[in-house]
Amino acid sequence: MSPQNLVWLKMETNDTPMHLGVLATFKIPAKADKDYLSDLATSLREAGEAVAPWNQRLSFSGEGILGSRFLKDDHFSLDHHFRHSALPQPGGEKELGILVSRLHSNPIVRDGPLWELHLIEGIAGRRYAFYLKVHHALIGDVNLLETFMASLSTTARQRDVRPIWTLPLPSKQGEEDEASASDGIDQFKSAIKPYTFDALKNSVFQLPALSAQFSKNAPRSTLNRKINGQRRFSTFHIELARIQTLADATQSDRKQILIYLCGTALRRFFKEYNSLPDESLIAMAPVSVSALGDTESVRVLKLLRLPLATNVGDPLSRLEVVKASLSKARQVARTLPTPLSDGYNIVQSLNMFSKQLMGVGRFVPKGFNLTISSTDGCDSALFLKGARLETIYPVNHLMQFNALSIDCVNYGGALNVGVVGAHDTLPHLQRIAVYLGTALNELEELVLGNEVVS
Repeated sequence: MSPQNLVWLKMETNDTPMHLGVLATFKIPAKADKDYLSDLATSLREAGEAVAPWNQRLSFSGEGILGSRFLKDDHFSLDHHFRHSALPQPGGEKELGILVSRLHSNPIVRDGPLWELHLIEGIAGRRYAFYLKVHHALIGDVNLLETFMASLSTTARQRDVRPIWTLPLPSKQGEEDEASASDGIDQFKSAIKPYTFDALKNSVFQLPALSAQFSKNAPRSTLNRKINGQRRFSTFHIELARIQTLADATQSDRKQILIYLCGTALRRFFKEYNSLPDESLIAMAPVSVSALGDTESVRVLKLLRLPLATNVGDPLSRLEVVKASLSKARQVARTLPTPLSDGYNIVQSLNMFSKQLMGVGRFVPKGFNLTISSTDGCDSALFLKGARLETIYPVNHLMQFNALSIDCVNYGGALNVGVVGAHDTLPHLQRIAVYLGTALNELEELVLGNEVVS
């Protein structure tokens, strides 16, 4: 097991389960009979045997967690991982959100393969959904959204199904891990060897371009209270054409408009409860750019701090601040040499993971208030046994003392936003999703005038 995956196991607590999720909704074909969903469930169960890592369980040695590895589960039972349920009436977005919130709150039991797939029927409008959750340690850096979409077909005519558990991950070869338990320890030592204290100090504190990334802590906020294991989940769905129109009209790009919408929605949300900090809320977000002089490859500098300008009252001024902060972050990503990038990422990751330590986390400086991420999905329509994929949402995990994650994926010409929050910290989480729509409408009125899209 890689050192990164070992960290996900070590950092998991009952209050912060380390699984990722995907919620996907489908439209039942118009000519489908009443047994469509039961036939679908049967087809999935009979489509093929589970392959690695979907049929692997955790094995621990006397070396402790550093000796962890995945081995084939000789007692694997698909019924334990693939479950069929139904929403109560009226089967709307509220009922679906409540169910997904509950499912996402429960840690994955470690006595078998670390994943679950729930087929959910009874959604209004002849729809059904899948909720998939997978432990971070099982998939590593593999994108769960892309993995799920790879199990779908590009045409409604294809009726064969490819369950996700029959598809090996790109980083897995479907082979049982025969490495010795000491390999995990050796990999961990090898991974941290280049990063001595002096190397990290030189990488981070001698680079002027990174000064803004370490200037000061994020403002005190409700978002940085200690959280428990219960989650709330809500969604926001918008056509990409509306965002692109705004981007063109304001000399922005879609990512800048997205960050603006998040900041504006959060400003309204916290002002409503008289708890908006005087200083801007800070988001932690991965930023991807092409390296300077290289238009073919893409480098990723993870975990950049982005001010959301929540302390700026005027919407257009707020957008300009967001544009400037994201442009500056991209410039850092373009110019930062790889060794310095690695050192920076380690420092930021250590800050994040140290918050998980019992008795220590509350004293760790809060470098950010929430996380925001976006994933490139698929522009063309996808199908499962004739049913069109309508929406797909990321359902992220939360770290201790960070109660909110806003995660996006584009699919079929639309942007799908999944909002995950700590249940007790954010009792009215769905309002954030509503205020994203409000922020979009208000910006259209300001920028487009009579051309506002209804």
